[in-house]
This record gives sequence, structure tokens and C-alpha cells, in this order.
Amino acid sequence: MIDIINFLEVAFREEVTYEYAFRQPDKKALDEIVRSFNDRHCTLNFKNVIVKNRLSFNPDEYYEEGKDLPMSEPRKLLKLSHYTGSEYGDVYLAYTTMVNPLDDYDLEFMDCFFIIKEGDQWKFAKNYYFGDPMNYKDHWIEGPGENELTFETIGDFVETQRFIEPVDDDSKEDYWLDK
Repeated sequence: MIDIINFLEVAFREEVTYEYAFRQPDKKALDEIVRSFNDRHCTLNFKNVIVKNRLSFNPDEYYEEGKDLPMSEPRKLLKLSHYTGSEYGDVYLAYTTMVNPLDDYDLEFMDCFFIIKEGDQWKFAKNYYFGDPMNYKDHWIEGPGENELTFETIGDFVETQRFIEPVDDDSKEDYWLDK
């Protein structure tokens, strides 16, 4: 699992570099960050999900207000699960917070990234979001990525490593499940 943890640390640091670059009026630099991130960290069907190109620029005031803001903090990895299956081999599920978790309130599930190996590189392949549009009970909502990769099709459960217990009840319930 150490390879996956290292992959996630690098990718999440680069994600906050992107967030910082997004607040700058340099489209060429932003485009290079997006291209590099997507090429190195995402499967074809998952490109432009975590980081994406800007379609237009904001008014100058936007950049003036954001230029001195500090760089965000990377997501926190709360839980990492390992599965193995016939189609993708090893699949890892990284349960994370949002970017810039500022306090304990933000220590709750936000995303579950499915990570697979493409050639000799680990890549993000799918995402699920934790939430509930009806405000009843948070649950996993399927997001973009490889369509055939789902919680039901990833293969056999191998192990889970837990890092930080979330604070909200819905996240806690899912956190302690071996999945």
C-alpha cells in the first residue's frame, strides 16, 4: 500500500498547486499543470475531473483578491482499501476529505477515488462522491470515470488501512466497514 500512499501524496500536493494556479491570470501555466496532472495521474475517461482547464478568465479583481492567499492544504486520506479482480487486477479505493480541510469539521468523507494500474503507473480511474441531495442520509453517489468500475464490480476485498476517523456519523459508519 505504500506505493499508493506515495502516489496519493504526490497527486494531492499537485492538486493544490493547480488550485493556486487557478487563482492566477496565467492561462498557459495553468494549462501545463492540467495537462501534466491528467497525463500522469488519470486514465483517459477520468481526465479533467480533479483538475480541469479554465474556459474563460475572471475579472481582474478576482486575481487581485486571490493573489496573496496561501496555498490550500491537500486532501487528507482517511481510509484506503485494496481489492483484486480479474479485469483490473489490483484496485485501491482512497477515501478522502475535500481539499483544504481546515478543521475537524472538515474531517468527513468527500470523495472515494478508484485507483488502478495502467502500464507501470497508478492512475485515478473513477470517483464517487459522498453526499445526499435530499439531506436525509449521506451515501456514495457515482461520479465520472471508467463506467465498468463500481463498488459492485471491482473484485474481491483484500484489506483496509484506516488513517483518520471522520467526525460525522454517516462517514463514521462507512469508515468502520471492511470495504
